[in-house]
Amino acid sequence: MAQDDARRPSWFALLLSVVAGLGHLVIGRPRRGFLLFASTSGCWNLAVLSAIAPVAPLGPWTLRAGIAIGGALTLFSIIDVFRLGVYARLGVVRARRQAWFTDAVTHYLKGDYPAARRLLDRLLDLDPADPVARLYLATLERRAGSPERAIHHARRALAAAPHADFAPEIEREIVLAREVREARRRDG
Repeated sequence: MAQDDARRPSWFALLLSVVAGLGHLVIGRPRRGFLLFASTSGCWNLAVLSAIAPVAPLGPWTLRAGIAIGGALTLFSIIDVFRLGVYARLGVVRARRQAWFTDAVTHYLKGDYPAARRLLDRLLDLDPADPVARLYLATLERRAGSPERAIHHARRALAAAPHADFAPEIEREIVLAREVREARRRDG
């Protein structure tokens, strides 16, 4: 299950997230971190420039807009890093995730796909990049008759863990889902 079971809560990442995007770099979300940093920097720069040298065509709303959007992005960064880098790594939450994963596998093996899907969705709410949960969800979607969703989840699992020991299984799941999709196209 979850690849980060050995990781401790990243309080350092939470501290860095005051500068939007930096905390995401520490917890392993570089794309989100870069986008947050670039967007927030642009908003704060707009606010500073409009405060230092107001330009008539832009008006006084630019200062307010820069502060509001920059503040909202910074707040989002702090909350997101807390959710992914601290809360999801607490021992109690890891134990709950492990129990959900075990229950999801049990429901999957019994053929109760809706219950397994609900539990896997809960896991992905806590950690959207959990490659093992995504792989199981891809397999479940393929067996439940949704090859497009299976391919989507398998690709996201592969993007989250391209060098994992189980990467060949993820690639195999993509191939199997494509075969199901092609068989459906031929039949219907």
